[in-house]
Parts: sequence; C-alpha cells; structure tokens
Amino acid sequence: MKKNILLITCLLAFFVKPVFSQNCFQITNILADACGSPEGENEMVRLKIGNAPLNANNINVDWANTAANFLGICQNTTTAQKVSDLNATILSCGFLLEPTGGILPANSTVILITSENINTSFNSFANLTDTMYVIFQCAGNTAGHFKNFSATDSTFRTLTIDFGVSCIDSALYVPYQLVNQQGQAVSSLQDGSSIAYDSIGNATYYNNGCQAPIITLNAIESVSADTTCPGSLVTLTASNLTGNYSSFFWAGGNGVIASPTTLITNYQTSGTFTGTDYIQFAMVGQCNDTIRDSVAVFLQSGSAVSISGPTSVCNGDTIVLTASSSSSYLWSTGATTQTINISTPNTYTVTATGACGTSSANYTITGGTTPNISLTPGTNITICTGQSVTLTAAGASSYLWSTGLISASITVSAAGVYTVSSSNACGADSVVVTVTQSNTASVSITSSNGTSLCAGDTTTLTANAASATSYTWAGGQTSASINVNTPGTYTVTITSSCGTATATQIITPGALPLPQIVASAAVLCPGAAVTLTASGGNTYTWSTGAIGNTISVTQAGTYKTFATNSCGTDSTTITITASTLNAAFTPDPLTGIAPLEVSFTNNSTANTANNWTFGDGTTATTIDAEHIYNLAGLYTVTLIVTDVANCTSTANAVIEVLEDTAKIFIPNVITPNGDGKNDLFAVIGSTISYTDVDIYNRWGQLVTQYSRYAKGTEQGWDASNEKDGVYYYVIDIGFKNGDFKTVKGSVTVVH
Repeated sequence: MKKNILLITCLLAFFVKPVFSQNCFQITNILADACGSPEGENEMVRLKIGNAPLNANNINVDWANTAANFLGICQNTTTAQKVSDLNATILSCGFLLEPTGGILPANSTVILITSENINTSFNSFANLTDTMYVIFQCAGNTAGHFKNFSATDSTFRTLTIDFGVSCIDSALYVPYQLVNQQGQAVSSLQDGSSIAYDSIGNATYYNNGCQAPIITLNAIESVSADTTCPGSLVTLTASNLTGNYSSFFWAGGNGVIASPTTLITNYQTSGTFTGTDYIQFAMVGQCNDTIRDSVAVFLQSGSAVSISGPTSVCNGDTIVLTASSSSSYLWSTGATTQTINISTPNTYTVTATGACGTSSANYTITGGTTPNISLTPGTNITICTGQSVTLTAAGASSYLWSTGLISASITVSAAGVYTVSSSNACGADSVVVTVTQSNTASVSITSSNGTSLCAGDTTTLTANAASATSYTWAGGQTSASINVNTPGTYTVTITSSCGTATATQIITPGALPLPQIVASAAVLCPGAAVTLTASGGNTYTWSTGAIGNTISVTQAGTYKTFATNSCGTDSTTITITASTLNAAFTPDPLTGIAPLEVSFTNNSTANTANNWTFGDGTTATTIDAEHIYNLAGLYTVTLIVTDVANCTSTANAVIEVLEDTAKIFIPNVITPNGDGKNDLFAVIGSTISYTDVDIYNRWGQLVTQYSRYAKGTEQGWDASNEKDGVYYYVIDIGFKNGDFKTVKGSVTVVH
C-alpha cells in the first residue's frame, strides 16, 4: 500500500471519445514509463470490456509514439510461459489467464502488454486480487510505445485502440504532466509514470513505481502533528482509499487509539514512551489479505501540555483554566493566551507548542447548581402524641440534618424545630421544618397541578394527615389521594389516633390567556422606536422571535404576540404605522454676493409646524421663508418640521454669501525698507481664490512672476533686489464664485 501518492488531474474538457460506448470497451490505464529494459517490451495498457465479448485477434492499435507500429496479437507457448511466470509472482488471490480462442469475455478486465518478450521480474503483479486477461503484442518493438516525461513537451499524445465494427476508444495525455515516484513533475524517478482515465476520458496522472496497472489497495495516511510530547493527543487520518477492500483498521503504537475502525480518529500518545512511535493503517482485501502502512509520530523528551482548574462552573460564575507552560497556545475558544475565562460547561481543548513540540489536551467542565431544597410532607407538620413522621428532602446531592444525621430522610416522633442543609461549590441552602404534637386530628389537601384546572387536565388531590388510619372523600373514595378532572369543591375526612378531621379544597376552572398589546406610540416617527408591551399571559413569544412581555420595534408593520399560561396559548396583534413626515426645502439662490436675498421653498410632506433657523441667529415659523444675508460667509439653514403625531424631521442647506469682486486692493507705491509697513506688493481681497502676477521694468523686461493662492505661502513681491522706480504689472485674478479678470497697472518702488 503506497503512502502519499500525489494525484494530478487534468480535465480534458474538450476531448470527445470517437465512438466508445459502455457496451464496447474502455481504456482505463496506461503504464507509460515502464520499469525494465528495453522499456518498449514492458509497457502496459489496461482495458475494460463492455457488455459484449470482443475478439483480441481483431484489435488494431495506433500507439502514442507514432514511430512504433502495431505488430499484432500473439498467443503461443512463449506467452503461455510468461503468464505462468507472472502468476507465480502473485502473492494475493488474483490470477492471470489468456483468452480462449482470443475471445475477451464481456465485462472482463484486460492487460495489453507491448511485447511477448516482457521481463516478468519488473512491473509487479504481486498484489493482484482479481482475475484478469492478458494479451501480448508480437515481439519486434523495443523502443517505447509512449512518450515519457519532458518538462517542455505540452503536445497531447493519443493512444487509439480499434476492435473494428465501430468499436474504438482513444486516450490522451501530455508528457510534461507525468509524475515521478514522489508525485513530482520532474525527470528523476519517473519509472512507473502512469495515467488513469474515467468514463469520459478525464486523465489522472500517478506513479505506483514498478507495478503493473492493476487495482491495488492504497490509502493516504497523515497525522495532525508528526512531532509532539509524550502524553499528547493527535489526530490520525486515512483518505483516498482505493482497491477491492472489505474493511480497514488502525493498530499498533505505544498509545491508545480512540476509534480503530474509523478513518479519522484520535490517538493518545504514551506518557512515558519517547522516540519514534509507529501507528499502522491496515486494509483487508477481497482475498482476506491485509496490507499495512504506517505513520510515525516522534515523541520528544518533555511533557505534553496539560490543563488545570476547577472541574465545574456554577450558573453565572466564571472560572479560569490554565495550560501548562509552553511558548504558544491555541484554545478551542480561539484564545491564544495561557489562561482562559469560561462560564459554560463544555469540553475545552488547548494545542500548545513547547520545548518538545506541539501537543493537545482536553478538559471537561461540568455544570454546577446551588442546592435548592424542598421538603415532604411540608415545613409545618402536626403529629399525634405517640406517633412519628418521616421528613424527606430533595433538590441537592447530600443533606445534613440538625440532628447530625447525614441522609435525605429522617423519622421524628418528638415536637421541635428541625433543619436540613446542603452546600457545594456553588452555594448553600437550608430548610426549617416545625413539628408539633397534638391530641387533635388535623388534615390538609394539596394539589399536584395547582388549584386552577384547565379543560382536559387532571390533578391529584392528596390528604396530608399525621398517622391517619382511614380517608373518606365526599365522592366515596377511601384512598389518601384521588385524581380529579373537573373544577369543584373536594372534601376529605380522616381518622387517626388523634381523632377525626375534615379539609376542603376548591378547584377553580382555568382559562386560556387573554393577551393584549399596548404601544408606547401608535405612529413610528423617523429614526425612532416604539415599545410594545404584552399582558394577559404568563409567558410571551413575539412574531419577531423575541421572548418576553416587551419588545422595541423600529419598523412599521403588524406584530403578533403569543401569550401562554397553564391552560394553553392565544395570540393577538397590533399594527404600527410609520409617519410619512419628511423635511425638505429648496433655497434660491444657493450662492451670491452680499447683500444676498434668498427664498426658501418648503417641500416637506405631512408637516403641521415649521421652524426655520437661518444660520445668522434669526428664525421663522412660516411655511416658506425669505431672508437677506448682509455679510459674506457660509450659513447653514435648518428646517425642522413636526406632524400631528409630534414626530420631527430635519433638513439642512448651506448658503454661501460672497463679497463684491470689485472690492480688491492693489497698491500703487511700496516702500520695502523693512519697517513692516507697506513692504510688499500684494493683491488683497477676501473673495479672491488665486492671483497670477507678472511684473516688468520700464524696458519691458520681466522682473518677477509668481502665483498666490488663498492658502498659499507666497504673499507678494518685496522688490528687495530692484532699484527705485516705476514697475508695471499684469495680474490674472480668479474669484471664489468662478469669475475671472485681468488687471494691468504700475507701482512705484521707493526704498
């Protein structure tokens, strides 16, 4: 059984078989690079005959290597001896035979060997578990019939076999996709390169080494960690099983295999063994022969990871689990720290990497609950003088009575106060019972299903009396308990050593719940939520999936609640409508030069009130509005509208008010003497977006050229390297509102 065979599948989607049908035959395997020399005498092709027999004497072959001619089929004393020699090498229960009269039976498997001079010591049939027919090409071809591996050969090679009478099949392969014995598409170790074909001609490239193209038992085995610590947990996996096997199992190793007869199982390594630990995977063939392969786990010196912490967690509590010291951790919760906080019972796994490799450990946390003790027959008991009563506790795992007795039950005959208690890691509980002695008989009635009875229900009424010797119910029953299924008044009379006593229990009729829903608002405002509150039952389930008597909804629609009580379930609905309120308005214009008059048209829907704020401290409550902006700037206008349900909606717009573009300043004289006054030639104006400045001397020569943007770093021209005199400028000015103009003039420089 080979391990880790790489299968490379090439789907020849464009290849259509010429004539083949399942009733004729199919090429299933090609051994292209055979072991033995000369190779051309040892290559093989496996065929599957269809539903009708075929005559081998009618066969004609066009080999994939077109230089090789087909020499016909030979069946003689030489081929008979070759078959005998091959059968002698078979270790399993398979058998090879030549066809009688050349007839290949229907549904048989056939091996076509490329020469009657085959060397039977190569290309083993040892693991054959089936009966196969063998036919031989006549001797004469020693060169290969198939193109072997070539890293640069991507040409499709075709093998065609024709039995005549429109019975033909072809198989294609590409030489550069042939794989070696390590599953690699490289030139070394290529002996055994083979191709398998499915029913529609898709090719799978594989290499079983020096083995004939027979069906053998194969599997791929792997282990989750091939190096780990003693005592760690690893996972064994077997996959890609092939061949005629009847069963499989895992065996061996120094540890414990959790499920030997499953393909994937946990393996608990030995806590004391170190070194290489081999675990075998075995397949049982049709001949009852067992083929084995193994995986290895190297157990380094050191300790496997372990988990410490409490073994149970109480409701609402959190406990800490700690992994033993390692260099890295991965918990089943996704945490990567040495410790984790958990509050839920479960089995937790940590995988850790330390000095001895990677190992895993499991830790099971059970759920714990605080004791909750109940007492039978009750907490106030009256007994007759000379009688006794048995007190029985439930709701905990152990009990301690105030008498010192450790038991669930005690029998007392003396009046007094008795206490039963219990404690565990989750808390403690105790119950006090008072026992009173009396010479007067007393009785009480308890109901197993409450004092309200739903239609079709039954409850058990029990008469509780100390040392009662007889019971008489009003209906004639004489047992301590009776079953009733109708509401009514039930009376029992008891007799005891204390005398007689009578008790009455009224059972009222139960009814289905009457659910109601109240909404915090009937209309859902934009962006708001409505709270729905149900009543009339004990528990509630909503059509949204929520559980509880209240839910919060943010979408309009019809909501249903199912109310449940001891008698059953009923439902009711409520419809929440959405407000159609929507704030919207149109300003005209959006931008302009101060003073700017803007008209605001209210386009809101379902509004009954309007509140305007214009961004400059003024407001209005009219439907539409007009406003004048006297100063340049950006103003945010807000409209808040309200509807009849008191919902509100808001809309905003920004108005840009610009200064007059004519209000710009260009100096005609500068005095760049460093006194900080009038030192620069600069264009000033709040509405300016940019300036492109060219300055010339009186001879028309360009002195300087620069651009200034609203947020630029250049501020102007300081004429520091120029003489006193008159200079001329050409300035292109761009304004924030998109306008543009060119200004020409002169400036006098005086140092």
